[in-house]
Amino acid sequence: MKTIVLVGIPGSGKSSILKEIAHKRPSVAIVNYGDTMLEESKAAGLTRDMLRKMPIASQQEVGMRAAKKIMQDVDEITIIDTHALVRTDNGFCPGLPKEILKILSPKILAWVECPPSLIMQRRKSDASRTRDYETEENLMLHQELTRAYLSACSMETGALLYGIENYDASIEKNCQPFIQLIDRLASG
Repeated sequence: MKTIVLVGIPGSGKSSILKEIAHKRPSVAIVNYGDTMLEESKAAGLTRDMLRKMPIASQQEVGMRAAKKIMQDVDEITIIDTHALVRTDNGFCPGLPKEILKILSPKILAWVECPPSLIMQRRKSDASRTRDYETEENLMLHQELTRAYLSACSMETGALLYGIENYDASIEKNCQPFIQLIDRLASG
């Protein structure tokens, strides 16, 4: 069982990268951690945007249940689509606390990033979600904190760190090196 955790702040293009991976490597399972958390909190009638505004302890309790559920169904190579840090009204909440990392046991911790101006454009055009407004400076800080947080997670787990620069419109070109890394993980 080989898990990869893929993170990126909202609007970085993580979903587009994952669609390309699903197209190029259909044998790789992709699991959305937030969707699994929602399944675990369905009885309370919560939306994803409501879930991220819950008290941190409540979020992490739901997160533990979601991580355990995901690991029950892990395929040979599974990419877990999530966020390293979740912006809340009180600051940043770890999306991958130590206890959850232990359950997920990732081999690779990867992140997607792109210029904040592009993130702002993507967020404006995404009518499917209600996003909080953030300045370019806040988006840059969020990306910097994500890299730093994943570095600490790598120290905790021994997982390889890998960055995907999603700076231009060629999703295929942007994720090709990551797909090659997935292939090496699958064969090794």
